[in-house]
Amino acid sequence: PDHGVIRGREFVHRSLRFRFVAPQGYRLSNFPNEVVAKGPNNTLVVFDMSPESFSGPPTSYLTDVWPKSRQLKDLQNVTIGQSPGAYAQIDVSTQQGPINLRFLAIRADSRRFFRFLFAAPTRFASANFNAVQQIGQSFRRLGAEEARAIQPRRVAIHKVAPGETVHDLERRMAF
Repeated sequence: PDHGVIRGREFVHRSLRFRFVAPQGYRLSNFPNEVVAKGPNNTLVVFDMSPESFSGPPTSYLTDVWPKSRQLKDLQNVTIGQSPGAYAQIDVSTQQGPINLRFLAIRADSRRFFRFLFAAPTRFASANFNAVQQIGQSFRRLGAEEARAIQPRRVAIHKVAPGETVHDLERRMAF
């Protein structure tokens, strides 16, 4: 649980005390420094925490630090839960074709940001926007008690004894 826990489409992090839910059709993978959600039509969401310290406003974080572009479109302040944030997008050309990138930065504390990068082929830009909205709406901070209750699931191996039935094994299951 030190790097968070995936439960279906939900990602929860005990020590950083937050959660979010990936959109339907997205599959989450948890890595030490980021969470990746792969979706339909080559859509991708990457979540991480800003490595650099920045105490300015969220919109300045997007224009000056990440992705550090003055060419962003639709730059705006947003509030996610109780936290200030910023949103913007940009279209870029790649060897695989045009890509729509959307950025969502949410203030984590006075110096750092939670960051979501949404990427999709430009022809699926509206689906990309829907993913931004769904994850943004699902993101919330956790209270101390709720965070303490997060426990990883454990797999127990049971050697079947002679005479045990499927029903005997079923009764041993936690869920």
